[in-house]
Amino acid sequence: MSGPDFTDIFDRQSTRFIDELGALLRMPSISGDAAFEANCRECASWLRDHMTGIGLTDCKLLETPTKPVVYGRFYKGPSARNVFYYGHYDVQPAPHDWKPGCGDWISNPFEPVERDGRIFARGAQDNKGQLMYVLKAVETAIQQGTLNCNLEFFIEGEEESSSRGIKAILPELVKDRKGEVLLVCDSETSEPGTSGICLGIRGIVVLEIYVGGLSGDLHSGHFGGVVKNPATELARIVSSFHNPDGSIAV
Repeated sequence: MSGPDFTDIFDRQSTRFIDELGALLRMPSISGDAAFEANCRECASWLRDHMTGIGLTDCKLLETPTKPVVYGRFYKGPSARNVFYYGHYDVQPAPHDWKPGCGDWISNPFEPVERDGRIFARGAQDNKGQLMYVLKAVETAIQQGTLNCNLEFFIEGEEESSSRGIKAILPELVKDRKGEVLLVCDSETSEPGTSGICLGIRGIVVLEIYVGGLSGDLHSGHFGGVVKNPATELARIVSSFHNPDGSIAV
C-alpha cells in the first residue's frame, strides 16, 4: 500500500478515525486503581468489538487472574509470515473527576480536545493513540486486500502496573505459536508526516543496593585510602552499570 493512497484514505475518513479514537480515550482504564476495574473491562470489550468490526477474526477477551488480554487475528495463509502485535489499553492515573485548576491538566484528561493540531487526553500518547493508528492501518489494508501476513494482536490491560495478567497466561500463549516479527508501537514520532521505525527501547531494572562498612567515622588523614569508604564503593558500583560511551555494561 503506497503512502499517497493511505494519505488519501485518511483524509477521506479522518473524522471517523478521530471519533473512534475519542471514544477509546474517554474510557478511564486506569489499571493501577481497583476503583476503575469495571472501566478497564469496558475498554477491553470495546476494543474486542472494534477489532471485529474492522475485519479481524476470532476477536475475544483472554481471561487472566487480573485484567483480560484482548485478542484478534488476521489469517492470510500458511505460507505468509507470522507477525505478532503487542500493545496495551490501560493508562496511567489521571483525575477522573477533573475540574479547572485540578492538578497539572488544563483540560479533562478523559475528554479529548484538539489544540494546535494535536489531541490531548490521557492515553493519546501512551498507548491508545498508537494502538488506534495501527488498527486503522490494518483496517485499510484489509479493505484494500493488501495485508499480506498472518497477524495476531495481543492487547493487555496492565502495562502501566505490572503486566501480571499477560505474564500469567504467557506460557499458554506461546504454545503452538511461532512468529517472525513482533511489533510494538509505544513510542514517539519525530514530526508529523515523517515515518520511522524504532528498533529498540531501553528497559528498566529496579533494585536496592546496600553497602555496609564502619560503625563510626575515622580520621581521613590517618585512614583515608586505607579503609574502604562505603559511599565511594557505592559510586563505583553504580558507575559500573554503563560503559564510557553510555552503552549498558551489565
